[in-house]
Amino acid sequence: MSRTPRCSLVSSSFVKHLELQDGIGSQQAVVTALNVTGEEIIQQTFADDAGIFKGKLASVNARWQEVCRLVAERRRRLEEEENILSELQEDLNEFICWLEEAESIAAIQPEPGNELQLKECLEKVKLRVEELPPRERILKQLNESGELALERKLNREEHKKIEIDLKQANHHWAQVSRDLPEKQKEIEYLLRGVTQFQQQLHQLALWASTTKDQLELYRQVGIPGAFDTKETEDEAQAKQADVEAILSKAQQLYKEKPITQPIKGKLEDLSSDWKAINTLLLQLKGKPEASRVISTGVCQTVTVLSQTLVTKETTTSKLEMPSSLLMEVPAMADFNKAWVELTDWLSLLHHVIKTQIVTVGDLEEINDMIVKQKATLQDLEQRHPQLEDLITVAQNLKNKTNNPEARATITDRSKYHCRTTMEN
Repeated sequence: MSRTPRCSLVSSSFVKHLELQDGIGSQQAVVTALNVTGEEIIQQTFADDAGIFKGKLASVNARWQEVCRLVAERRRRLEEEENILSELQEDLNEFICWLEEAESIAAIQPEPGNELQLKECLEKVKLRVEELPPRERILKQLNESGELALERKLNREEHKKIEIDLKQANHHWAQVSRDLPEKQKEIEYLLRGVTQFQQQLHQLALWASTTKDQLELYRQVGIPGAFDTKETEDEAQAKQADVEAILSKAQQLYKEKPITQPIKGKLEDLSSDWKAINTLLLQLKGKPEASRVISTGVCQTVTVLSQTLVTKETTTSKLEMPSSLLMEVPAMADFNKAWVELTDWLSLLHHVIKTQIVTVGDLEEINDMIVKQKATLQDLEQRHPQLEDLITVAQNLKNKTNNPEARATITDRSKYHCRTTMEN
């Protein structure tokens, strides 16, 4: 799109006017000399002849003044016309400049996975879209002014220039006014996709992290088949398609540019946790764990982790029960086994809760921890009936035995469970 310099459209007409004005300037001395000579002649002639001569001189002066007035009027009209056409051309140039900038913005190539770039592009595009209505009114005024200008007596070059500029402005306007709203919709669609992807990734990563932690807790208890993992297996199977879809979506979004943090970290955590979930589910389905050894009359936890999750007190004095007592009161064996299982689980849960920390002010970490704590509370609620059943069994055993040692052991373990549950 071309732009015409100021005053170029009226230059030829103004040149002609300057020629006339120069002619007046050169003839003014002649008229002045004619009047001086005429006055001298009038003074030297008879009255009748002087009157005739004086009338002719007055006629020449009147015609000269009319010519000067017409030239001055022509100059005024040319200056007005020059201003009108110059303003029209300036407005056209400014409008064309806006169109060029709008076209460059409409041609921006959005990066599907780059949220920052998408937001910056959307801001630029929306700004131009908001300018479309007032710009449309400006174009209407330009067309009206252009039509009036084309009705004036312009030379062929001037007429053609205005006509071409108006045609180009209208053509590019039609394209820009269509492309900008379409570009805005495209970027908004991509942004919604990125937001949806991030939300799904966050939810899946949180689920995977919570589920993995729960399965780790089950595994650390160390009794194969002690926990029903069918619900978790079904949930993991249902989530498999979502996990595969989110990882595939990530490859599509970031195939051209590397993934940035924190998305990269969440994807890595999700992939790692997902593999861990599948491994833990296989381990918990029945394979004996090396972390637990069961011998006749004695249940003892052997720690194979780098960190001791159960205290020494719990491992020895709390878990052991004299074999003589088990032989004298056979029902104590089943009670002891159930008590040991629940004790291990509560001790491990207590340790996990104590070691869970969040960064102050990190809302994402805090929200994640809230979800995990809710899952822990739900698990505690599901375990509560087991504790009540154990207390009932303990009370029945106390009522059925007269052995003081057995009664004291049952009372001690019932109080321990109640205290541990309240602490958690």
